[in-house]
Amino acid sequence: MDHYIERVVDLLDPSLNRLHNMTADEARARVLSGKPEAVREIDGSFALLARDGKTVRMARSLDRPMRYFLAKRHEGPALIVADRIDTIHDRLKAEGLDTQFHPSYTRMVPSHYVVDIQLVGCPDPDPTYTRFFTPERESLPADLDEIGRRYIGALADEIAKWLKAIDHEAAQVSYQFTGARPSSVAATSARSIASDNPKAVSPSRVSAPEDGRTPLNTDQAPRLLGAAAATATHHPLTEQRGGKADSGGPEPWPSLPPLGVCFSGGIDSGSVFLVTYHVMRQLGISPGRLKAFTLNLGDGPDLQQAREFLDQLGLGLFLEPIEADLSGIDVAETIRVVEDYKPLDVECAAMGLTLCRGIRARYPEWKYLIDGDGGDENLKDYPIEENPELTIRSVVNNLMLYQEGWGVGRIKHSLTYSGGLSRSYTRTYAPAKHFGFQGFSPFTRPNVIAVAESIPFATLTGMSVEKLYALKGEVVSRGVKAITGFNMPVFPKRRFQHGAVTKENLRLRVPEAEVVYRRQLSAIYA
Repeated sequence: MDHYIERVVDLLDPSLNRLHNMTADEARARVLSGKPEAVREIDGSFALLARDGKTVRMARSLDRPMRYFLAKRHEGPALIVADRIDTIHDRLKAEGLDTQFHPSYTRMVPSHYVVDIQLVGCPDPDPTYTRFFTPERESLPADLDEIGRRYIGALADEIAKWLKAIDHEAAQVSYQFTGARPSSVAATSARSIASDNPKAVSPSRVSAPEDGRTPLNTDQAPRLLGAAAATATHHPLTEQRGGKADSGGPEPWPSLPPLGVCFSGGIDSGSVFLVTYHVMRQLGISPGRLKAFTLNLGDGPDLQQAREFLDQLGLGLFLEPIEADLSGIDVAETIRVVEDYKPLDVECAAMGLTLCRGIRARYPEWKYLIDGDGGDENLKDYPIEENPELTIRSVVNNLMLYQEGWGVGRIKHSLTYSGGLSRSYTRTYAPAKHFGFQGFSPFTRPNVIAVAESIPFATLTGMSVEKLYALKGEVVSRGVKAITGFNMPVFPKRRFQHGAVTKENLRLRVPEAEVVYRRQLSAIYA
């Protein structure tokens, strides 16, 4: 009897995991257990693989693409796991196994599932899927104010964890640089803003002032690194050592990282900007670290909309246009980076690449970006009439339809690509990673999605398409007002690619041709 020797090659970058409530080893142990309730408790962004003998289990968050390929060897099967198709291909080529490869033979781990693979050799059994995130549907009352407060409150909590993790990381770097021990709040794990400090107030619980502005409440909010460093020449950690280096002179200090919002002035990026600004102030972080980057290809409406949005709120100084030339858009490059062929996602990724390229050229050291991707999916705000497969009933009645597509086990579920945002998030992830950014899309976090899924869409819309389209602006604007005090401007929905450039000029560089895109993707590996 033959005894196969299985092999697992994990090419995922562990530094991209951002876990708020446990270590990576603890998270992998939960994935290996296969228990959905244990995996659901992993808080953060992750793509994890765990193995015990011939059993391999994988799980990921919505914002972390994760792929695998099962190769045949005489000795036994080899499972190769990475975030990209080309990474898998390169590894197969290096080991002389690339003749087995075709991009459609790779498989994407669907978000919100534990995927179980048994490496028992030929014939390979199908993987099994266990859902670990099943939000309760339509459990909230039909009260738009309450829905908005909970939805944007959950968004604020996720942004606060992200900000705290960034400054905690900066504090650790500073500790290595100076030997000064980080402040107690910055050094704690980012589990909950309020849990670390008995005087702290979670951003989602802070009441807004009547004048529409949020005061810097430094005596109640936990204080992270940032305010002093960004606005003065001294730093609280430097003061612990008397402000002097061993040489007796002023001690150098690594600057705290700036933060960029990919901004159009639309509902999603607008709410992300305002909530980030609000949470930064509540945490004592200087808003001087914040910028709103808006892509401008010369004739698109987004720049004017972004300027009007911020000027109405007295925040125009945060706007920073990123100018680019439409001739610089390369469809073939976009397809190579995003590794997909769906026209809307290719168009969006082309804009993302152009924006990231412009930011990187201007700021070679910039690292952190935050965006509003996932907001349309959460509040079901896509034109139903553009997709003949959809009706308002299918949109409203199916769990996380826009996040996951038709779902695992359905005829139209793609094993190669998954479905919904689980598939298309590469439009955001890949351009940012390509240019060395760490991106964050807080609307993709399960706690935010859970609030969205608990909205009674059927009751609030009466199955009216027009009411469904209007619902998002109502929910988000009311929530932003409740959490931040800002009266957020609400503009009509427009896709990223249709805001940076007019549709007519976009078609000159990016034709709407899925068949052509499919061929271009396949040709990469011909």
